[in-house]
Amino acid sequence: MKTLQYDFVSIGSGPAGQRAAVQAAKEGARAAIVDRRPRVGGVSLHAGTVPSKSLREAILFYTEFRQRPIYGESRNYHQVTLTELVERVDKVLTHEMAIMDNQLRRNHVDLISGEASFVDARSLEVKSIDDDSLRRIEAKNILIATGTQPRWPDEVPFDQEVIFDSNFIFSTRNIRAELPRSLIVVGGGVIGTEYACIFATLGCQVYVVDTRKEILGFLDREITQHLLGAMEEQGIQLLLGTEVAHIARTSENRGRVELANGVILESDAVLFAVGRTPCIESLHLENTQVKVGKYSTISVDENFETDEPGVYAAGDVIGFPALSSTSSEQGRLAARHALGIPSHRRSPLLPFAIYTIPEISMVGKTEAELTVEGIPYVKGIAPYRENGKAAIIGTTTGALKLLFHKHTRKLLGAHVMGELASELIHVALVTMSLEGTIDVFVDNVFNSPTLTEIYKAAALNGLNRLEGKTTQQFF
Repeated sequence: MKTLQYDFVSIGSGPAGQRAAVQAAKEGARAAIVDRRPRVGGVSLHAGTVPSKSLREAILFYTEFRQRPIYGESRNYHQVTLTELVERVDKVLTHEMAIMDNQLRRNHVDLISGEASFVDARSLEVKSIDDDSLRRIEAKNILIATGTQPRWPDEVPFDQEVIFDSNFIFSTRNIRAELPRSLIVVGGGVIGTEYACIFATLGCQVYVVDTRKEILGFLDREITQHLLGAMEEQGIQLLLGTEVAHIARTSENRGRVELANGVILESDAVLFAVGRTPCIESLHLENTQVKVGKYSTISVDENFETDEPGVYAAGDVIGFPALSSTSSEQGRLAARHALGIPSHRRSPLLPFAIYTIPEISMVGKTEAELTVEGIPYVKGIAPYRENGKAAIIGTTTGALKLLFHKHTRKLLGAHVMGELASELIHVALVTMSLEGTIDVFVDNVFNSPTLTEIYKAAALNGLNRLEGKTTQQFF
């Protein structure tokens, strides 16, 4: 068996594994990535983050969704097909793969195709995808970045034609040829709500079923309520606080979901989006001291090192927050620590974005958290409908909420719902990382007309509230 020697090896080529290997290579280490997929990018590129957001953007374009408020609903909108959508998504994926391949080549990172398993803490056995041949890899440091896969409960009859897992139409098992005209989404988390909005925009009848009475609980409650209102305006029917009793495919090739309260739903397709499972079974972690915690996530310390020295883990496989952005940074920091390179102070602030329609993004504390912690705060709100750029581009749904300390005026949290929310949130992120106050937005001049002007409007609204000059609610 051929043995290859490396300083650093990533298992998995998603955001964590790729960023870690490149970081190691830039520091002069001999680095490699092992991935069981023949293409780089992991689930994030091929079935998750990138394709789902590309699908969203394609649908918004084809349906002229952004132009409807300006030019009306009576226009003859293009009837988009699944083939057209997949072709558009594939162009994005091809572009992204080419960039990744080039980045790995120019940094001299080896890409090894195959399924890796631990022989011991410094050795991996890699089984080829093509012919089951074996190779052995020895590495001073190894990063586990294998990501997650959709949870497949035994009682759900997945067929990837009518009943789908959370990889949906981007699953390698997908055999559906046409877009569904109706969709039942089981699970009101991030993936479920994003797909619900995407397909409702296409004109599908969409149902969202969740056992929780309140979904997306990590968001600001006021923002969540307005998102749910926007979803209902799109025709999405929300069935919250109820259990699913049975899921089946009917003889007419439709999905059937029976709820515990007796309600029966039928649709062209069912999307089961309840939970994902770390991909660790084939790793043979029992040959190491790596500990696996709750929900099969790998336990790591503040440097992303496991209980086995020299073995690291990053990305979705270690659990929350399981974002492409955080996974990438975790991989970079893990590689630097593995090679003994100091890192700058890591910011505790993490921006979150949900690509529903409209988008939602946040950073910092929510009102509920500040209340529980007993922190005196004031909020300032600015609606999109009073912003000039929003009127120009035809988006009036949404608002920015800023939360700041009543006495120090330090910015504590920001929450945006509306067009480009995922972009706008970074203004608050940088301000908070520099411990800025609400006055930063008042004292600076913003280009006009821009959506970013809502920061100044929200700040002024907050200062008016602080001084008791207004109690106006904009939502």
